[in-house]
Amino acid sequence: MQTPASGNNVNSFNISDGFSSKIIWQMASGNTTNQEIIQVPFDIIVFLRAGDSLTATAAGFAYLYGSHRQVATGDGTLVQPSGYPL
Repeated sequence: MQTPASGNNVNSFNISDGFSSKIIWQMASGNTTNQEIIQVPFDIIVFLRAGDSLTATAAGFAYLYGSHRQVATGDGTLVQPSGYPL
């Protein structure tokens, strides 16, 4: 994220059930006279029910990069990652 000379930048992850949305992670930078680059690594594990969705939002000079994978089924059975040795 690059801090702007004016305005704000916001990154967030949200979970929605189709009716309402809840922020589960957010990072914001306010305006500053010195523009800076901010990098924040994150590792987030979320549980999504049937019908839930996870969205990532970046505004201004903010970018989100990442990947995802399933770690377990709804009943808690662990999912072996593809190519991972036993």
